[in-house]
Amino acid sequence: MRDGEERVVEGVIEAAGPLVAGADGQPCVYWEHGGGLAGVPTERGGERFWVVDGQQRVLVVTEHLDDVRARTDWQEAVVRVATSEIALVSEELGRIKRVFREGGGDTELRAEQRRLKKVATLLCKLKAHARGNVHGNNGTLASQGAWIEKHQHLATRGHGATTMERAVKRWVLTLQPGDPVRVRGRFVVEPLPPGLDAPGGGYRDRPTCVVVHDATVVGRGEVTEAKSVAPEPLEARSAREAEEFGASVRRTDRLVLGVVSALTTAAAAAWWLLH
Repeated sequence: MRDGEERVVEGVIEAAGPLVAGADGQPCVYWEHGGGLAGVPTERGGERFWVVDGQQRVLVVTEHLDDVRARTDWQEAVVRVATSEIALVSEELGRIKRVFREGGGDTELRAEQRRLKKVATLLCKLKAHARGNVHGNNGTLASQGAWIEKHQHLATRGHGATTMERAVKRWVLTLQPGDPVRVRGRFVVEPLPPGLDAPGGGYRDRPTCVVVHDATVVGRGEVTEAKSVAPEPLEARSAREAEEFGASVRRTDRLVLGVVSALTTAAAAAWWLLH
């Protein structure tokens, strides 16, 4: 392998240091938050990790992480739901058209027809936006996103509501030890970073390791709806929980001492009265 050569390696993730906790509280080596119409991560964090393939071991540093494509599962879910709802809206528009063709319908049905046509356009734009495209090649992603936000009230209920809800939800992506991944990037031999855990042995005795720069990580990962909990290092969470436990014990001790003191005082008073 030539130093700086672009390569691909497939393997499983092994932690190279302390894990972090993402918004869902699960221990992981890397996390991303994202959502909204852009469908791209707005926050990310994590720790360096090994990708192990047999005897080969490469180090992925989060500062060098260019992309994690497990999030496309979330975007494709938006596309699938939008496709299904577009078909339903088209079917309903066809039914309304037949009613008018047969001489039926009224002003309310005409208004509903106009609304559903706008919903169909909204769904088509949402589907294109989830894939990073512009519907009809008209405008830019930014202008399309602005149009969607302006007209999202059309899909607050009924047709289009499921797609809109899915599209604007925030998500969290996590990569965990044991996840199978494929990594592409520039493989560079560098000094082994200080304090690095090198599982499997041997690396502690070697001054260098292979680091992946400009890495694209393709893997299953896990993409779920984000919870409103800020990421927290596991060590910090353990310290906080220990402190909360200690405070609880101290409150219990004070309560017990107070009860014992009260009982002692009452016993002394009773003895004095009886004697």
